[in-house]
Amino acid sequence: MDDQTLQNTFTISVVIIVLLNYINMGCAVDMNVVRGVLRKPIAPSIGFISQYAFMPLVSYLVGYFLLSNEPVHFWFGLFAFGISPGGSASNMWTLVLGGNLNLSLAMTFLSTFSALFMIPLWLFTLGTQIMGMGKDSTFKVPYRRISEMLFGMAFFLGIGLLFQRYLPRVARVCRRILAPVSTMMIIFIVIFGTYAYWSLVKKMTLRMIMAAALNVWFGFAMGMALAYTLKFAKADQLAIMVETGVQNTGISIMIIRLALQSPASDLATLLPVAASLMTPIPLTILWIIRKFTGCEANSLVTLEEKEEEVARINDGDNAVSGFSSCKIVSDPRTSNGHTILANGDTEKYSRFNEGFNTSSSSTNNSPNDHISNQA
Repeated sequence: MDDQTLQNTFTISVVIIVLLNYINMGCAVDMNVVRGVLRKPIAPSIGFISQYAFMPLVSYLVGYFLLSNEPVHFWFGLFAFGISPGGSASNMWTLVLGGNLNLSLAMTFLSTFSALFMIPLWLFTLGTQIMGMGKDSTFKVPYRRISEMLFGMAFFLGIGLLFQRYLPRVARVCRRILAPVSTMMIIFIVIFGTYAYWSLVKKMTLRMIMAAALNVWFGFAMGMALAYTLKFAKADQLAIMVETGVQNTGISIMIIRLALQSPASDLATLLPVAASLMTPIPLTILWIIRKFTGCEANSLVTLEEKEEEVARINDGDNAVSGFSSCKIVSDPRTSNGHTILANGDTEKYSRFNEGFNTSSSSTNNSPNDHISNQA
């Protein structure tokens, strides 16, 4: 199998499994939370600033200092990656790391929609400076590809929401398999992607790898710094961090293909590919740290399941899956919708009002008191 066929096979397989996994995410997402996020879009606004102000400037500056002595298409390749919206892999990484999936999905959709006007803005400003072209350059924006992504994401999430409403048992199964399926998908994408693009990987120089890594890792650091400074809950910090650093490689490659001719377009593609290979490294390290410190996310919990757990606790069953080491904390800046709860993290974003947790203090109140506090 030649390289182009292998790469096309990889792309098609990733698109299929990502879209199918959006059905599982639709079964887990809470539209009350999403609507609350959109009514008070503080976190999405931070994500937008990180995504479309910080990341393009970082990619431009990193390219200037590390790639300006290389052929100009390498610099443009990195810049195309920096101006792309958040990728669908951000939702899977957010889930695996125990972040706020509802927030992540809302940010991904808004980021992809914003790409319709933010990509042209950056292409015809800094992009023209990189390529040495005027305002009448022949840059093309992949509007069709972006629109297809928006439609696909909304369609398959909608199927999951329909399962929630009309097939609750199926939705519960989808929620329970979401975390392990997402983990396996990440492993598949990393391994198969490296193999599919190995012919390009062998052409990468150390300077290219450093530029790609710095671009992505600065994005993670900036997203986390902003979210931490504004005192978001830890689950929201993780979602904002991941959404900032994980870019849509497919969109960036499409921008390159539309802007440059072969072989320059083929060589410029090295930078998005290198960046996509550097993306999992800090996230994997963070996952390992959280796993071995007892903070990994291993449970998706809905309101009905929470109420069942309250009843079990009242019956004396304290070894409850998903609650045994979690402290549930409310966040006044988020809506009162239910959310995903990560086991082991003591500062998770939650629907419950203050006072509802599984510590010893919960035995001082009846489960009816706890449930009534949610009203």
